[in-house]
Amino acid sequence: SKDWTDVLNLDAGDVLECTATPTDGAELPFNGQPLQGFSGIKTIGDGSYWVLTDNGFGSKRNSPDAMLFFHKMMPDFETGTVARRDTIFLSDPDRKVPFRIAYEGTESRYLTGADFDTESIQVLDGDVWIGDEFGPYIIRATLDGVVKEVYATELDGKTLTGPDTYSVFVPAAAGTD
Repeated sequence: SKDWTDVLNLDAGDVLECTATPTDGAELPFNGQPLQGFSGIKTIGDGSYWVLTDNGFGSKRNSPDAMLFFHKMMPDFETGTVARRDTIFLSDPDRKVPFRIAYEGTESRYLTGADFDTESIQVLDGDVWIGDEFGPYIIRATLDGVVKEVYATELDGKTLTGPDTYSVFVPAAAGTD
């Protein structure tokens, strides 16, 4: 069983400074969360970029402890290096998400890969707009990651749902549990 207090007390440095890998003799699971691939990128205009981390480890079922966040990154194309300038965790302290989230009972209500599958990022007029694949939804958040609103995707006045929408139950295939 997982001690969720460890996850809930993490800050950006704890999550991103993990250097343990299965090949260096560390035992799994290791403390922290790896800085992994990005599903969205948006230029800021000063040489830096907003980049969005995907939902976690591949599915809702194995990602409830994969925190959702976006970063401000500064690439140096001459040296081939990239510096992480900031990491912003997505949270829902004002209960704007219209369904039960993985960290429902916590004060900060951080969002995880079990809640959304974040795929795209746009920053407009000081708000961050994030496209989600599970709903599909559009998430509107502040630049410090607090959800302001979650919009369902509609077509011709009808709400669209995908197989991972919270209200759709899809039974597991035989032998996968």
